[in-house]
Amino acid sequence: MHRVSPATKSAVEDDLPSAEQENSLSTTEFIGVVGLKSLNSRSIALPDDLLNLSPSAATMTLAVGLDYMFLPGAWGKGYATESVKALLETCKKANSFWAPFPKLYVRTFVCERNPASLRVMEKTGIPMKGVFHWSGEPIFVGGELRDHDNLHMFGMYMFE
Repeated sequence: MHRVSPATKSAVEDDLPSAEQENSLSTTEFIGVVGLKSLNSRSIALPDDLLNLSPSAATMTLAVGLDYMFLPGAWGKGYATESVKALLETCKKANSFWAPFPKLYVRTFVCERNPASLRVMEKTGIPMKGVFHWSGEPIFVGGELRDHDNLHMFGMYMFE
């Protein structure tokens, strides 16, 4: 994701045709990433009640994980909410892209220590499916090494 900002006009740009002036008057700055990845057998093993996919539905469904990360300078400005909403809308509109799967299920985890991301999920309309009490090998998350956490799982079908 990039933030587009107006740049200041230089004396050289005064001599450019107006279309070129318009293009030269904006700059971009990298602020974060948003993406989907296919979930596979190495993904977190979830209890059936959180996965929300019956065995018969699982064979007809492509399950993808939603991930996003923004730099601190972009926090609290609505970029994550806007970006996730745009990604979800694109998924809905491009359902032929996901062929041969007739169903697409998007899920994501949010650490309970991240209230801003919990609000992003609320604003995007992805329903919470439950809380997964994770423990395992220590991993570095949110500035510290953790070996357990409560992960709020969100998920929904994009089309069926």
